[in-house]
Amino acid sequence: MLLKKLMTQARDFFEDTVKVERVKWIQLTAECKGNTYITAPDEDSLCQYDCLPRCGTAKIPRPIFKRLPASNWESVLLCSDDALIRTLKHTDFALFVAVTDEACLNATLAYASHCSVDSKTKRKDPIFIIPGVLEKFTRTDWETRRGAINHDVYMIVTPKVREEARKFFNCPTLEGAEIENQGGAGTRGAHWEKRVLENEAMTGVTTQVYAISRITFALFEDSGWYQMDYDKADNMTWGKGLGCDFAKKSCLTWMKSKSGPFPFCTKEGDMTCSANRKAKVICNFVEGMPMPDIYDYNEPNLYTDRKGKPTHGGGTELTADYCPYYRVFGELSVEASDTRCTYPGNMHYNNYSLEIFSRTARCFALSGKIKIRKKLKTITYIQHAGCYEVTLQKFYSSVT
Repeated sequence: MLLKKLMTQARDFFEDTVKVERVKWIQLTAECKGNTYITAPDEDSLCQYDCLPRCGTAKIPRPIFKRLPASNWESVLLCSDDALIRTLKHTDFALFVAVTDEACLNATLAYASHCSVDSKTKRKDPIFIIPGVLEKFTRTDWETRRGAINHDVYMIVTPKVREEARKFFNCPTLEGAEIENQGGAGTRGAHWEKRVLENEAMTGVTTQVYAISRITFALFEDSGWYQMDYDKADNMTWGKGLGCDFAKKSCLTWMKSKSGPFPFCTKEGDMTCSANRKAKVICNFVEGMPMPDIYDYNEPNLYTDRKGKPTHGGGTELTADYCPYYRVFGELSVEASDTRCTYPGNMHYNNYSLEIFSRTARCFALSGKIKIRKKLKTITYIQHAGCYEVTLQKFYSSVT
C-alpha cells in the first residue's frame, strides 16, 4: 500500500507539472539476449539469438514491443512472437520500477535510465551533440590554502537552464548550471554540483530534504520533449540569491567574505536552523579530514573546534568539494531519528530542552545554558537551536 501511495503521488505530480505532445500509443524495442545484434542488408537491427521482454534490468509485465523486421537469414530469430507484439495506448510515458541487487550496491540507493525515447522533439539535433549544451570553463581564481589556482568546471549551458541559474543565484554572468565532478561513474557528470545546489533533487548524494528546483525544470524543457509548469517547482533556499562569488568561486572565498560563511560553516559541531526553519542543521566539519590540495581551504584561523580553538580539517561530503556546510543529520531514508523538526518520530524521552517535533514545529535559536540536576550530579550543556510547535494566525488591521 505504501509503495502504491508513493507511486501515485509521484505520478500525479508529474502529470500536473509536465506537458508533452500527445501521442496515440507507444511501443518499446525488445533487447537482444547477450546484447548480440546483427545488421541486415537493409540496415535494420536484428537479434542474433533471442529477444528479452525487458527495459534495462526491469522485466516488462505486459507485451508492448515492436515487431522486428523480417529477414531471409535462417539463423536469425526475428523476435516476432505475437504474444509480445502490442502497443500501450493513450500513454506518453511509461515508468518501470524493479528491485535489483546488481546495481544497488554500497551506497547506491537507486538509479534510473531509459530504454526507449520519442524521436520527435522541438530540437534540430539530439541534445548531446548540439554545441552549447555541456561546456568546460576554467576558473582562474579558485582559492585554496596555497593561493589561487586554475580549476575546470563543466556546465549545462542550454538557454532555459542558463536563464534559471542566473536568476536563482542572482549572477548575470553565470554560464549555466554546474555539473558534479566528484563521486563514482553514476554520480560524476550525471548530477548537479552539490557545492552550489546542495539539496536539489538531482544532486548525487542524499543529505537533506530534497527540492525539485526551477533549474531542473529548465533542463526538462530544454530537452525539447516537455513544457513545464514552473509554479510546481519547490522553493529551494540553498544558495538562492547569493551572487557570483558563491556560484563561481571556491567555498573558501565565500567563507572568508563579509557575507559568509552560511550556508557553509567553519566551527566544528555548530548547530543552527535551516533557512526554512524546518530542521536543526549541524556543521559537518571534521577535524583532520584529509582532502586533495585543490579542495584544501585550511587558511590560518579559519576553522575552529568545539572549544573555539583553531584547527585543521574539512567537510565530510566529497561531492560538495569538501566544503563544510550545515546539514540535517540522521538517516533520512528510513524511519530513524534525525534533526528535522517536522518529523514526529524524533520525539524521545531525554528531551531536556522540552522540544516538540511535529508537522507544525519549527526551529528557533536558543541562548543560555540548560542545567540537568540528578541525584549525584548536575549536568550543564549548551544547545544553540531547538524545535518547537508554532501556530500561524492572521492579523487584520484597518486604516481610516
